[in-house]
Amino acid sequence: MHQHFFGVFVCLLCLAGTPAAAQEGAEQKKADIAHLLEVTQTAQLGPRIASAVAAQSLDSIRARYPEMPQELVDTLVKEVQVIFAESADTFLAMTATLYDKYYSAEEIRELIQFYSTAVGRKSIEVMPALMADSMTMAQEWTASLLPKIQQRLKKTCDASGYPI
Repeated sequence: MHQHFFGVFVCLLCLAGTPAAAQEGAEQKKADIAHLLEVTQTAQLGPRIASAVAAQSLDSIRARYPEMPQELVDTLVKEVQVIFAESADTFLAMTATLYDKYYSAEEIRELIQFYSTAVGRKSIEVMPALMADSMTMAQEWTASLLPKIQQRLKKTCDASGYPI
């Protein structure tokens, strides 16, 4: 009987320690994610994204107002950059949440190790251009498929009594 109570007591002690250990593990994972964001230079993505957003926005503004002075264009670019800079912490926090959601603590540590290698650093360096080229390629590929998609959808809808 004493052994049974002793076993239950030991189990309760183990369970009582679990929240503290879990919290400590969560805090370590949070610290590792912050380190990963540093290693991958994630904070530097904000200015890159700001430049891309500014360029895209300004293309449509310039199309509407081709006579717009360059000084005003430069001011608009700076305004976009300021907005992104003001919310950089939010971007990092949102990114950290995603890493926490999709990666275990061990995987985070492995990513840190990878991005600390020569090929990892190269991946960080080329990723923006690789992603931009991938997006361009995907848009071109999708555009090349549109006539075929439209033709098939029309044929299927027409055959089903829903002409388009």
